[in-house]
Amino acid sequence: MFATYQEEQPICTRILEKTVNQKKYSHAYLFETNGYNKSFDLVLTFVKTIFCSDNYSNKDEIINKIDKNIFSELYIINPDGYFIKKEQVDKLEQQFKNKPIESNYRVYIINQADRFNASSANTILKFLEEPEKNIIAILITENTEKVLETIKSRCQIVKLFPTNIKASKEENILNDILNENKEEKTENNGEIIDIIVNFIETFEQKKIETILYTKKLWHKYIKNKDDNVMAFKIILLFYQNILNYKTLKQIKIFKNEEKSIISLSEKLRYEDIVKRIDSIMENNEKMKYNVNSNLLIDKLIIDWSE
Repeated sequence: MFATYQEEQPICTRILEKTVNQKKYSHAYLFETNGYNKSFDLVLTFVKTIFCSDNYSNKDEIINKIDKNIFSELYIINPDGYFIKKEQVDKLEQQFKNKPIESNYRVYIINQADRFNASSANTILKFLEEPEKNIIAILITENTEKVLETIKSRCQIVKLFPTNIKASKEENILNDILNENKEEKTENNGEIIDIIVNFIETFEQKKIETILYTKKLWHKYIKNKDDNVMAFKIILLFYQNILNYKTLKQIKIFKNEEKSIISLSEKLRYEDIVKRIDSIMENNEKMKYNVNSNLLIDKLIIDWSE
């Protein structure tokens, strides 16, 4: 079902396909759309795969009902006016007290999840904190920074990427990351990229043994929380470019690292790349909670090596 979106959203679709195939669902997802104009259709496709994986013999009827918004185990909330109101969340809770009829799973989608008011936010938090078995929440927002931290922390974040970015903007993404805390840096941009790419290449060669060399490869240059946040963003961008090359044979960023990107795209499986990206995003989120940033790189190496 994800074939329509694989070219435009290769990372997201690989993660979601793996989730469905293994039936290892989180109780709550937060989709960050970043202006992607097919985001709701992609989310609805994810929902269809969840329900269809539970009922193989009745796929066409399920898909037809979801398209008509008459499937009893799917509930969709849109803002009422500007805000999502407490009454809407109360109605959702009441609806899900009923025994499921058409599937073992029940899913609710909340559009514009950054628009909870105080009352509705408290109500949905209680619902998220005590999830019942086989109830899956899907929240959608343009930008996760607008979502309450208490809600965001209870969700698995799935990032979509805009497909209408002009080439000049794509080329500036890396510079924007590098210049966020420029006054604190001693190395120039080229040296920082070389340091991070060298770390990636070393890991892909030595795997878990890389942990023996982190002082020389990482801690010597990446010294504080801001450095780590910046470096993790660059690693994420680098693996996204590897996946982009593997999928579309295009290199839009890190053009000076073309040889490395091509080599790693040939060496790594899709599953390997998605695993790297997923782990980077997970560990980067932990920096917000004052986790020791120096220990995170060791954990990243361990996660990648498992």
